[in-house]
Parts: sequence; C-alpha cells; structure tokens
Amino acid sequence: MSLKTYIMKKISSLLTFAAILFLCSCSNKPEIEYIPVQLEKDGPTVLMNAKGDVVDPGLSKKERCQEVIDGYFIVRKETDNGFKESVWKMSSKPEELPGMNGFYDIRYLGEDLFAVRKKEESKVDVVNKDGEVLFTLPKKEYSINSAICEGMLRIYTYDEENYESKYGFMDKEGNIVVKPSYTDATDFNEGLAIVGKDEKYSIIDKTGAVVAKLPSSVVPLDGFYFGMARARKGEDSWGFVNHEGEFTKFPAKVDRIRSYNDDYVVVEKDDKEGVMTHDGEVIIRCKYRNVKFLTASTFLCAKDSEKGGYDIMDSDGDRIADLDVKRARSLYDPFMQYTTKFCIIAEDGDHDYMLYNAKGEPVKGSNFYDW
Repeated sequence: MSLKTYIMKKISSLLTFAAILFLCSCSNKPEIEYIPVQLEKDGPTVLMNAKGDVVDPGLSKKERCQEVIDGYFIVRKETDNGFKESVWKMSSKPEELPGMNGFYDIRYLGEDLFAVRKKEESKVDVVNKDGEVLFTLPKKEYSINSAICEGMLRIYTYDEENYESKYGFMDKEGNIVVKPSYTDATDFNEGLAIVGKDEKYSIIDKTGAVVAKLPSSVVPLDGFYFGMARARKGEDSWGFVNHEGEFTKFPAKVDRIRSYNDDYVVVEKDDKEGVMTHDGEVIIRCKYRNVKFLTASTFLCAKDSEKGGYDIMDSDGDRIADLDVKRARSLYDPFMQYTTKFCIIAEDGDHDYMLYNAKGEPVKGSNFYDW
C-alpha cells in the first residue's frame, strides 16, 4: 500500500469514526500553528502558517507530516517494513526529537504528552517529549481517542466481531476512572461528560458517578459547551439539555440544529441552512446550502447555486464579502479540540488552493497545490 493510499484510508476512517461519535472539545485547547501542504505536484510536504509563511522540514517523498500543534508535528515514513512515525519539534529548522521515532502509531494528547504504540500489537504507552514512559494502558485492546480534556482522557476498546466500541475514562496520571463500558461518550467539558449505553444516556462527573439521567426519548449529539448540549427529542424536536439533564426545546421550528455557540445557532430548515439566536430570532435566513462558523460571530455561507460561491456574513445578517471560489472550508469550529489562526482554505479549481482571512481577503503568497 502506498503512503498516499494509507493516509487517505486513515483520513476516511477518522471521518467515519467522527460521524459515529459525538463531536468533542476541551478547555485549554492546543493550537494548530501550521498545516502540511504541497506547493506543487509531486513536491515534498512543507508547512504553512496562517500568514502564508512556509517552512520546509526537509522531508522525502516517502514522508508525510501532520499539522503542527503546540510546536510539535508527527511524521509518517514509508519503510520496507511498513510505516513508522516520529515526533518533530517545530522551528526555523525542524528536527526530529531524540527518542521519539520508530513508533507504529503516535497521537498528541496536549500538555507535551503523547500516546504511542511501538508495534501494532503493543500496549499504548503515554510518554513525554523526551520519550520517557509515564504509564502504560493496562490492556493492549485499550486505545486513547481524545486529547487531554480537563485532566481526563477518553479510552476505548473495539469489538471487531460486533463492530462495536466501548468507551471509558482515565486521568492524565494513568488511573482508570471508568472502565470501557459505554457505547457512546463525549469528552469532559465543564466538569461533566455524557455517556450512553443501550440507547439510554446519563451525565457523569470526573469520578464516574452519574449526576443526572436524560429522559429516554432524548438523544444527545455533543458534550457540554456554553452550559448546554445539543440534543434531539423524538424524531423532529430539537433543543438542548442542561447540566441537570433537562431538555429545552428550541423555540423556532427547525429540521435540525447543526452547530451553536453561546450566542448563535446554525439551523437547517427545508434542506437549507441559516442562523438564529437562542431565542429563535432569525439572523440569516435559511437559504444557503450550508453554513459554518467562521469566527464566533461571522459565518461562511455556501450559496445554493450551480455557480457555487460563498457569502461571508456577520451577526447582523449583513454580507461582509462575496467569495467567488469553487469550494471553501472554514477551519474554525466552536466544538473542535484545537484552536487555530487559520480561517478559510479555498479551492478555485483542481489543485488550486489558497488561504483567505475572515474578511474574505486572500492571504498573499499562500497558494498551494494540495494539502
């Protein structure tokens, strides 16, 4: 299997996994500082920041790297014996960290800690930036699939026969707080996590104790952000649950709540998307193909037309800019695990990418071929 095929399969599996799991977030978020890009076809992977500045880590064509987060990035190299991963430190001349190479798999957890497997069948070790093992997960079936959130890590096991994952929690010192037993689980946020088993959902604290149970007809879709969690009651009633597990129906009639922060709610109605306040006041009418937060108070809105294009709208419902590109993606999300200064990656043709700022202005010198 080629390196590019492997990466695409891994990305595909992560996207599928994310669609099944709750979205997750955590306080004290790490920052995405650079993204990996190719400046030209068949060129090496280099790193670009939100200003369009490029740093070349000197990777070969058999090497690919991930985003730079908190000054670290992971490099995956194709070898005769399979793929190997290593951790590099970002600088004007990036270098591989001593003792942080030759791993089967690496995940950055935040706070200068990494989850690593030496081999596919190995147990997961949690190590510091010097490669020192701080603790090892007790079973080789255990994996970590979250960054550190409020001092906690979400762990899971996967049953290949039944295609089922079970989730639990451990603290960042390696103590198992909740054994993997839930079929759904969010990260801890605001001191609480939402867990599910047999289509019944509860709210737990950091000791694993149940502090509230959700009504049987309520299905949560996220963890807690801004004092609430997005949820659906029955088939068509959308709203939020509070820390006590009480469901409040959204005051306006909508087909779906897509996203939200403490001021605004992205909603869907009749297969079109728009923005409302939590009181149900219309900010942006539901007429766009999709709407994404661009900042906490601006939105990237995909036009519903054959020509494509995007409007950048503010919280008064006024257009800031008309972005005439084929495709655009906002890199901001109020729920994501990381913060970032990147705003928009736009594609104006096949392999014609460029960065844009929140005002819809192109970032000078930020053209690239792929990412």
